[in-house]
Amino acid sequence: MIIMVHCMEALQLHAALSQADRFHVLWDLADAPSKALSQTGEALTQQRLMQPGQWGGFHLYTDARRPVQDEQELRNSFATLLNQ
Repeated sequence: MIIMVHCMEALQLHAALSQADRFHVLWDLADAPSKALSQTGEALTQQRLMQPGQWGGFHLYTDARRPVQDEQELRNSFATLLNQ
């Protein structure tokens, strides 16, 4: 089963997150990074839900309905943030 939860709502559902077997973060490059993204990561870490067997990764994507200028530059910026 796959359940998709918007980052802004993930913290409200933190009790239910412990029932998931695996976590992936999908991020639309058209959206700027937000505090909610880091808060969600911190909440998952505090609940010990970011274990190697559970963490599926952070995946960037684009949607043709939401064009992104400077896509490669944004991908590079996210790569820098993720490696910190």
